[in-house]
Amino acid sequence: MTRRGRRANTIRKLPIKLYLEEHLVARMEMLLLDPLTGRIPYGAQSKFISHLIEAHFRKNQSSEHTKMAHILGFEPDIDKTLNRADNSAVSPPSTPTQDIPK
Repeated sequence: MTRRGRRANTIRKLPIKLYLEEHLVARMEMLLLDPLTGRIPYGAQSKFISHLIEAHFRKNQSSEHTKMAHILGFEPDIDKTLNRADNSAVSPPSTPTQDIPK
């Protein structure tokens, strides 16, 4: 006999205490407010904050790897190329020389 009910979460969630400025909370509540019930759906604030944090990490992922590489004593090749004073190793991308029809 199989057990029925809610499936277990595969990703564990941890509670944190978060203090935000009043105007930010007001804007977030207005964004998440359900006009039919006049309430914020259960879990909507957590999902909103989680999406913002994930977007931040996706956006800054390459810079985080670069920072970690510097901490560990590695220097990625791209940094070596970009930090050269003469920039001789950096060449502009090649562009086709064909005439573009007007």
